[in-house]
Amino acid sequence: MILTVVVIGLVAVGAIAYFQLKPKPSPQTQLPEVTQPTTSSVPTPTDETANWKVFKNQFYKFELRYPPNWFADDKFDNTRLEIKDALGLQRILLISINEPKLGGDWCLGTSDIRKESVTINGIQGESYYCYFEDKNTPETIVMYFPDVRGGKTYYLEADVKSEYKLIDNILSTFRFLD
Repeated sequence: MILTVVVIGLVAVGAIAYFQLKPKPSPQTQLPEVTQPTTSSVPTPTDETANWKVFKNQFYKFELRYPPNWFADDKFDNTRLEIKDALGLQRILLISINEPKLGGDWCLGTSDIRKESVTINGIQGESYYCYFEDKNTPETIVMYFPDVRGGKTYYLEADVKSEYKLIDNILSTFRFLD
């Protein structure tokens, strides 16, 4: 019996020593899950006028862009420019140089005229928005720049109708050249 107790004791001491000396596994650290970024489906802004035609008047030093299927009709020794629709029948935008000074009476027939100051290339002017039946969308937009570069007057008049966004894009491209 003594031998049995000694053997059991040795087995117990051996088991204890084994478990004490056995290398312990390091605690598992939960690593954050790494995901690959996905490409965004948000469209990048594009310049809607980038592929449009460019009209430049070097004498009166201005330019603007207009849709590629529209027409520019330069008249009267460069003092008048008409931008016409794709069929060339309807005048959409008129630019006149040296028109007589007008008092902003372009919106005859309506009392709803909204006036804003506008600055293009440091040159100050005024924009008039003429509202008739639809009080949310103007039917006519006039930009007026008096006394520019030696007393020249620049007058832009757009017949907006149902093309407000398109006309607004055209007018936003108008620039005075150096």
